[in-house]
Amino acid sequence: NLNCAKPCPGCIMIIFDYWGADITGKIFKVKGGINACIRECRKTAGCKSLAFRHSDGQCWLKDRYNGQRSRPQTDRLSINMNCAKPRPGCIKKIFDYWGADISGKNFKVKGGIHTCI
Repeated sequence: NLNCAKPCPGCIMIIFDYWGADITGKIFKVKGGINACIRECRKTAGCKSLAFRHSDGQCWLKDRYNGQRSRPQTDRLSINMNCAKPRPGCIKKIFDYWGADISGKNFKVKGGIHTCI
């Protein structure tokens, strides 16, 4: 259940920018809000935090917790990925949500369930 995979309350820093420490080539725009940015960070090796500008979907992936320097910034959301793990009890072991598969979206990933989320 992907609703369960959203970050825990209090993890997202509102009106706060984790400035600097950008991963080369990992500054881009996403559709789907900060959760889309979090998914990109989970798929990127070495991504430890991110900053997101909700006005246009700009996403900055970071290779350090809290970026290089943290500072207040309007129109920004930031999160450390060690806080963005699914809530306890969200992942069901030895259980299959059978059926309703999205066509063409059955594939293998390296890194386990957290990469898939």
